[in-house]
Amino acid sequence: MSRPRNRHLSVKTRPSGIFYIRGTYLGEEIDQSARTRDGEQASLIAAKLEKEIFERHLYGRKAVATFDDAALGYLGGGKDGTYLIPIIKKLGAAKLRDITQAELDRTAREVYPDAADATRLRQFYTPFIAVWTWAARDGLCEPRKWLKPSPGPKRIEWRRPEEMEALLAALNGEPRDIVTFYLGTGARASEAIGLEWPNVTLDGKRALLWEEDTKSGHARHVDLADRATAALPSRNEEGRVFHNHRTLEPWHAYDAINIALMRACKRAGIRHTSCHVLRHTWATWAYAVTRDLDFLMKQGGWRTAQLAMRYIHAGTDDLARAVTKHGWDFKTGMNRPGVILRAVQ
Repeated sequence: MSRPRNRHLSVKTRPSGIFYIRGTYLGEEIDQSARTRDGEQASLIAAKLEKEIFERHLYGRKAVATFDDAALGYLGGGKDGTYLIPIIKKLGAAKLRDITQAELDRTAREVYPDAADATRLRQFYTPFIAVWTWAARDGLCEPRKWLKPSPGPKRIEWRRPEEMEALLAALNGEPRDIVTFYLGTGARASEAIGLEWPNVTLDGKRALLWEEDTKSGHARHVDLADRATAALPSRNEEGRVFHNHRTLEPWHAYDAINIALMRACKRAGIRHTSCHVLRHTWATWAYAVTRDLDFLMKQGGWRTAQLAMRYIHAGTDDLARAVTKHGWDFKTGMNRPGVILRAVQ
């Protein structure tokens, strides 16, 4: 029996003069434009197509897949193509198997020659890695970890007292009470939600913040500034302190509080503020008023000075005066020993 013969692709020209490539090679049908009026170039493109088909049949898709192929699959999957075009222009024709870390770094510098590392990370490395991960999932390349530039220190967001007074004025009832508590204690979002009445000592103006899943893995006592104490609702049971004013049930997640914050910020015409920003704000205010790093660490639950020191840069005298003017006094427990309890295993 004679073996089937693998015909080569043919190159023909259209009336416009543009060459096109047509035929079947190793079972694959090809019918595409060569995008050139040069017959020699068209023949070279056809030969390259045949070589890729041969390698794909011999070694699999990974042998010939390009970044163009990967990007096409990524975008075809409905993914965001922001920042991809300049990367495709530089790396589109490159086979995935041939892209090295050195080439990636060199291309990033070529595409963004004057950009900071944080910009290259956001606009080059992050979209490239997203496409690579998608391609690996599709079997076009092997999964791998790419080195990328450090984004640098993350900016700490905090708010001035005037902004927070406008925010509180735009809130009503329970949302205002729990936001006041955040600003007066530096509690993490989930710690305030989980606060129960047996862990509040009104006479001593202290609260035990406890949650099994805290970042530090510890419970801690915090001092309650006068405004935080005044914001506590009337005690009528032994359960949770704060309740959702709409459902009258305890808050189950801080997403609902963040939604209330988002709406209140729009009403007040101020920058968007989240529960996490409220904690940053408390830390910045507390250090400005007390100038005591040890106090800040104990009250905030940070186990290293490096974490707490992120908040000292803004601790100016004018901020301390503004915070105090609005009735936020954080010196209540400065002379009391901080108590941090290890989590029960």
